Amino acid sequence: MVNCSGGGQAAGIAITRSLYPDAPQIYTAEPAGFDDMRRSLEAGVMVSNDRQDGTICDALTAPTPGVHPFAILKHHKAKGLVASDDDVKGAMALAFQHFKLVLEPGGAVALACACLNREQFRDQTVVVVASGGNVDPEKYAGWLQEGMMHKSRLLGLDRA
Repeated sequence: MVNCSGGGQAAGIAITRSLYPDAPQIYTAEPAGFDDMRRSLEAGVMVSNDRQDGTICDALTAPTPGVHPFAILKHHKAKGLVASDDDVKGAMALAFQHFKLVLEPGGAVALACACLNREQFRDQTVVVVASGGNVDPEKYAGWLQEGMMHKSRLLGLDRA
């Protein structure tokens, strides 16, 4: 699972699949409402986001997928996943609390997606790209506090 904006990082990882016949499925991870790559992969053609702002994942708000990354990801049959800002905050809190990692929101989307889809990946090895620590300290502190309230959903502890 790879955090995705224009798709360059995900495409680079997907290219390595050519070297390994049993390589795992590639998943892009995007914030809800800014999932142009996921929607493009599903449609088979490039689509755009309706808006350019409105998520804490400001590093992942490309208006459309990159032409070449989209072609590569489509060729490798990549799939897309989405997480809400609240789930991203929860993932940031999990990364900090359990792994001592400081992740910017855009760097925590793949972790949020992995947690949200844990049943789909049960008994499988999942690799999550956790990238980017470029985050304002004051905003980060607030998001961590909010994330602590949302992480139970990511861990599956919110079920009655």
